[in-house]
Amino acid sequence: MRPVERGELPLDENGEPILFKQYKEANLFLKERLGKYCSYCEMYIPAGLYVEHIQPKHVYPLKELDWDNFLLACCHCNSSKGKTDIIVAEYYLPHKDNTFLAFEYIDNGSIIPHSQLTSQQQNLALNSLKLFNLSQDTCSQNDPRLLQRREAWRIAKETYDDLQNGAQLRTVQNLIIGTGNWSVWMTVFQDNPKILSWLINDAFSGTCQQCFNALNLPISRH
Repeated sequence: MRPVERGELPLDENGEPILFKQYKEANLFLKERLGKYCSYCEMYIPAGLYVEHIQPKHVYPLKELDWDNFLLACCHCNSSKGKTDIIVAEYYLPHKDNTFLAFEYIDNGSIIPHSQLTSQQQNLALNSLKLFNLSQDTCSQNDPRLLQRREAWRIAKETYDDLQNGAQLRTVQNLIIGTGNWSVWMTVFQDNPKILSWLINDAFSGTCQQCFNALNLPISRH
């Protein structure tokens, strides 16, 4: 999961905080801040992203219109999470944790808890994967999220070779952005500081930049 910074409550043309009358009104602002990607599986979805209540509105009705309770989710992650009562301390979530350090992405499309986590941290990471039906044990082989990750791996590896053979980054930038799956690209290009910097700072809006000030630190809240 890409760690993200959603930012403060949006302001209207008079500089006043926007008070949403319906939570769906936050959709455009979230896409502007975070890009057109699911906050959990990282799929690129130009149309059809949902405003996701981190803590479900039927359990926490006072949070139904709360900007700080919003992220973006695809229909698959949204339905997998469903109406689960979320105790945020029991999960790694992209708006509050450095989720870049929580998971490993494998070239068969799998996502697993990072091997360098403590056993307690691995449990939190696994809770998160199970919540969205992203773990190896629960994810169907026909799941479109898995299939898109595998395709992203293929494209990322081909792009890596192209850049190694002299292609310019600007010629593949739109391809990278349109493929989504930020964590796949971060994994494939882990030995290329220039591409990593672009992926963190420019390519995917809303990426938590402070999460990368010291990559050797334990998972941190942000």
